[in-house]
Amino acid sequence: MSNLSPVPPITPQGFLDPVWPKWLTQARAAILATITAIKIATANGFAGGVATVNGTATITLNITVAGILKGVGGALVQAVDGVDYLSHVTLTGDVTGSSNSSDIVVTTLAASGVTAGTYGSASSIPVVTVSSKGLVTGASVVAVAPVPILVGPTSSRPAAPVNGTQYLDTTLGQPIVALSTAHSGWINAAGVSV
Repeated sequence: MSNLSPVPPITPQGFLDPVWPKWLTQARAAILATITAIKIATANGFAGGVATVNGTATITLNITVAGILKGVGGALVQAVDGVDYLSHVTLTGDVTGSSNSSDIVVTTLAASGVTAGTYGSASSIPVVTVSSKGLVTGASVVAVAPVPILVGPTSSRPAAPVNGTQYLDTTLGQPIVALSTAHSGWINAAGVSV
């Protein structure tokens, strides 16, 4: 059986080598042999056994390590809290909180020091301070002085009005607005210089 190959060898005369079919028959018989014993080594976190029911062998494997497992080489071992996993998490800083028994971290955004409420009104505007983290850290209001509407004849218009100054020109009988501070340019509601 020195010439055992998966392809049947051919003799110089063109015939199949008679040794090859004999080897194939022996190999087939070995493959169809009945297993009479199976041994399971209990090691590396595994244990098991073999049971035969109605002539059918059943192999059962069990994990012998309790808790959270981790693989080390070819073995299973118990993982270590604080080294391989965290069983409790505590957050500090702008977000505070800790994990509970169901592994959910309940968080609370830290107070910024600003009083909750609405800032600003028709007569005041809000002034807001925002931190680099996007948190509002300060809030106040500044009163807005009403812009007076000046009233008078064309000859009494201000000589150097602030852009947007309103003037009720009694000579023209209409309100007008200062166009710029560079010159005394006034326009009416239609945008016409007056």
